[in-house]
Amino acid sequence: MEVVVTDANIFIDLCKTMAAEAFFSLPVKIHTTRYIIDELISVAPQMRQFIDENLLIIKDFGEDEYENLLTFSFENSDTNLSLPDCSALFYAMKNGFKLLTGDMKLRKRSEKYGVDVSGVLWVFDKISEYGVLSPEVLKEKLILLKKINKRLPFDEIDKRINKL
Repeated sequence: MEVVVTDANIFIDLCKTMAAEAFFSLPVKIHTTRYIIDELISVAPQMRQFIDENLLIIKDFGEDEYENLLTFSFENSDTNLSLPDCSALFYAMKNGFKLLTGDMKLRKRSEKYGVDVSGVLWVFDKISEYGVLSPEVLKEKLILLKKINKRLPFDEIDKRINKL
């Protein structure tokens, strides 16, 4: 089963489009780091449900790992990535997991390290592929996604909407 490490902005988009439950019903293991959750839980409290149901695995870094994470973060300070962003990249990179992010700086840095990286549209593609939501509902959520996240590639969203 594929494992993904998810950044905060993916969860936020999924919560705002009410597609988080569909994401967590996919046949993927969803991980994030303690730093992401600490940043996220105040803006997306519904994530607590997925933690309580053991659908979201939270990575806590031990002392040695934390030191390595700080070194990694320092080495990447030229990108202005936050510690939570670095924690997601570091965790994905060290374990060979896919990283899900909507942050362009994090995406570019991930690609530099050879990490398989995708965004929220990958999630919607998987929801479609596995038939988790009906095409009509999925279309509504993609239209809403365009309204709430102006940084996404609208042409790519429109392609998906037109296919549905």
